[in-house]
Amino acid sequence: MHDFSMAKDMARLVLDRAKKDRAKKITSIKIQMGELSSFTASELEFWLKTSLEGTIARGAKINIEVIKPLVSCGDCGYSGKPEIKKASSRHPIAPELFSCPACKSCKIQVKKGAECLVKSIEVLK
Repeated sequence: MHDFSMAKDMARLVLDRAKKDRAKKITSIKIQMGELSSFTASELEFWLKTSLEGTIARGAKINIEVIKPLVSCGDCGYSGKPEIKKASSRHPIAPELFSCPACKSCKIQVKKGAECLVKSIEVLK
């Protein structure tokens, strides 16, 4: 249910911003979501649409841009795409699931690809 609470928080953020801008309708919401997020883009979209029912954002177009992961290795200094050891997990950003493709170390830091944020909203005033 982490995806549902994330969607509720995003819905609250979007609606608060629209209220501050005195919007009558939210027509579009743009989100950036890392490929390493603990849920999928389709799950987020479903829960966000559900959270926005009955609001001025009902029916808004939801655009989700999926961000590819970028990691750096603490052992060899590699920077790039991680080697993923497991394809699925309840928490796919756990470090033990990745290794460095150069030296196979698990001492990596996620630089991007785990974020989930609202980039913009379009409104009618």
